[in-house]
Amino acid sequence: MEQFLRERLTLRREKLEEDIKSSEELISLFKTGNAISEQDITRLRLKLKQSLSNIQNDVDNYIKTNSEDTEVLRICLKQQVKAEDQLIELDLLNSQEIKNTTTVKLPKLELMKFNGDILKWTEFWDRFRANVHSQNLKDSEKLAYLLSLVQEDARDAIQGLAITNSNYQVAVTTLQNRYGNEQKVIDSHYEALNKINRCEYTSEDCRKTLNSIETHLRVLSSLGENIESNFLRSLIIDKFPEKVIYELNLLSANDQTIMSIRSTLDAIVVALE
Repeated sequence: MEQFLRERLTLRREKLEEDIKSSEELISLFKTGNAISEQDITRLRLKLKQSLSNIQNDVDNYIKTNSEDTEVLRICLKQQVKAEDQLIELDLLNSQEIKNTTTVKLPKLELMKFNGDILKWTEFWDRFRANVHSQNLKDSEKLAYLLSLVQEDARDAIQGLAITNSNYQVAVTTLQNRYGNEQKVIDSHYEALNKINRCEYTSEDCRKTLNSIETHLRVLSSLGENIESNFLRSLIIDKFPEKVIYELNLLSANDQTIMSIRSTLDAIVVALE
């Protein structure tokens, strides 16, 4: 009977050691930034607890044999202590994992600032909405981020608001009313397109002008504007020097669309570069 229990304890220790190793590997994965699930932690905790319970039962039975060989008990005790330490580690890991799923970690990037330029409002708000506004944060925390990102005229518009949950929506509404009026944004982009000067016949100047045009057209399109109008076609072409227009006419079909003009202009500028 004693020999049987000794062999059984050896098998129990091996199983417990296997579960301890699995626990150590899981904890190591978490500490190196790898994602782990709460289910994985729970499953491993249950396995460890079951192995501990099994080995304790066999230890109790072995003690009843009054065997003089206590070395096997010493080894088992050492394994049990190690397993209990791993259970504590897993409990801490579980609480940390739950905390990470309920606490938002903002992206490690520099959020765009907004100084009141209505031409930049759409881009600013889209980025802020994705990175802060739609995240699981308290409104007071969102307001703190917002206040840190607005400057000059935009800052003046919401200056003096205390950082409270209720004031966040006040700040957002104030900024949206002033800078987010869709028709004002659309008009501002058309106005900016009109104000672009005709560029020089250099790769740098042509690229700068084309990039500015692209920026305004993308925003106008996102706001539902038809950017395939004859007015815009003439406006865009007029922003480039005669040599570029000549090449554009050579490379383009008679039924030029805004899309084909943009694509051809980009090819011309690339060739200049």
